[in-house]
Amino acid sequence: MEKESLAKLMALKGIKGYGNKRVLDIVKSSSNLDSTFDSFMQKSIVKEKDLTEQYDVLTDCKLNKINILTYFDKSFPTNLKLINSPPLILFAKGNLSLLSKPSISIVGTRQALNNTIEWTYRIAQELANAGYSIISGGALGIDFAAHKGALDSNGDTICVLGCGLNNIYPKDNSYLIEEISNKGLVISEY
Repeated sequence: MEKESLAKLMALKGIKGYGNKRVLDIVKSSSNLDSTFDSFMQKSIVKEKDLTEQYDVLTDCKLNKINILTYFDKSFPTNLKLINSPPLILFAKGNLSLLSKPSISIVGTRQALNNTIEWTYRIAQELANAGYSIISGGALGIDFAAHKGALDSNGDTICVLGCGLNNIYPKDNSYLIEEISNKGLVISEY
């Protein structure tokens, strides 16, 4: 998607009270993104400053080597398109080809027992060695063990953050997220 269209889509996504599904339905039902955006501008639902802010985000993403995938891109994960309210935009840092590989999610508590953490680490290693990308959330506990097991076996891992790529939480896992972005993939809606 070209820069201007991407900025417009991001501005529409930012409308308060509109979720991904609502914006997606509006864009899909219109003749094109430009006419949808222009209509929202005329109604003052979106303002010029909203578009300017999105151009700033695009610049920041380029500087930080963050890729932007939209629902309309060929590389957008097919499985995500099948859920009721798919993300309209994903921000990604790392190896985008992992999105098309077989994968399995491993998630769990942040306060797991040691033997559970060890088991998660080992099973993530085995699954990564079998060719699966390990998907988890980058949190402490089970998520950490799943990612680390995949990384330590030279396997693939995808971290799905509930925060932005430039606002890692928890901070204690910043080094892990950095390692994943270098050897795997980190994605977020924000």
